[in-house]
Amino acid sequence: MPLWKLLASSVVVLTVMGCHRTPTDSDETQLSASATASRDSSGKVVTRDATSEELSRLSDVLARVAAVDQKFPQGKAPSAALAVKGKSMTPTGELLLADGRTIVFDGVACTKQGYEYLSRFFLGSDATLLVVENGPAVGGNVPAEVWVVEPMGSGTSTTFPVEGGISTGWCDAKRSDTSPHNDRFAALETAFTAERQAYKASAP
Repeated sequence: MPLWKLLASSVVVLTVMGCHRTPTDSDETQLSASATASRDSSGKVVTRDATSEELSRLSDVLARVAAVDQKFPQGKAPSAALAVKGKSMTPTGELLLADGRTIVFDGVACTKQGYEYLSRFFLGSDATLLVVENGPAVGGNVPAEVWVVEPMGSGTSTTFPVEGGISTGWCDAKRSDTSPHNDRFAALETAFTAERQAYKASAP
């Protein structure tokens, strides 16, 4: 299977980037060491035993993420934000929320296929979103950070999918006057150059 298809069907990279689980961090470590996750046709996360190849890849991914974290610490999901559901996403990346707002991902630009892949996370049936507005609306679209919260095991998983989008090559860092993550996003591009190049060489 081509690498970009493997990355599209698996959320190993996506779930370890900007990922926090409750109730305990030890649960997260145990899951990362024993299982991987994919999405079924309805968009739900399904876990299964990880293969030795996947465990090796996960270890490599974690090491590279840790190196980026050390220089540019990952953002934290906003504890005070009200959860909201995603309603729809356009092919150009505008995310319509159930409360009527339309937001765009601050600091990144994705391909049409990249936005389609990301929409599976933001519009999943079990997903609720935590939104941080980074600036005023431009043309009706608010630049924002969007975190995804989903049930996982006995707790929840909170992820920041745009970082996975950058690391897989679905998205590119796009420096923004309002994004607090410009340097981190650029560092992720560099850390995951091989994956990004493989996706871009194989993607339609």
